[in-house]
Amino acid sequence: EEIKTYSAIVSNSQTVTAPVICPEALKNVVKTVVAEEDRSRNLLVFGLPEEEQEELEVRIGEVLEEIGQKPKVEVVRLGKKKTSTCTRPVKVCLTSSLIVHQVLANARKLRQSAKFKTVFLSPDRSLEQREARKELIASMRAKALAEPDKKFYIKEGQIFSC
Repeated sequence: EEIKTYSAIVSNSQTVTAPVICPEALKNVVKTVVAEEDRSRNLLVFGLPEEEQEELEVRIGEVLEEIGQKPKVEVVRLGKKKTSTCTRPVKVCLTSSLIVHQVLANARKLRQSAKFKTVFLSPDRSLEQREARKELIASMRAKALAEPDKKFYIKEGQIFSC
């Protein structure tokens, strides 16, 4: 009787097939994950004035010291130099995403600094993330115009007011 029950269960059960993943789709997913991991170890510095013979690593080191961090960094200016009035952003590569998170958490300290008041730090975002952020900022500005007595801020992709 036990054998009949087992054979009945086996015969009634349907075989479950695993979904087939296209090799190109798998490659795209892997590329996306790798790019996101690389991006998580980077941050962008905006508003750092350009100089003719600039020692970028030293200047970024000074910015990071101002917020209480001294990580090992690799730095490069992004884009082509256009005019003397336009400053290009600086891409800073750190050793881990944890250090990037710590630096960004302390980035608000730059606002109180006399030397780096115009310098802003931002995480390295993908094109889709930048577009979504741009729309979110436009929405926040519209809300700020509609309600000038409130202060608005963005946290975790949502707009909050206080």
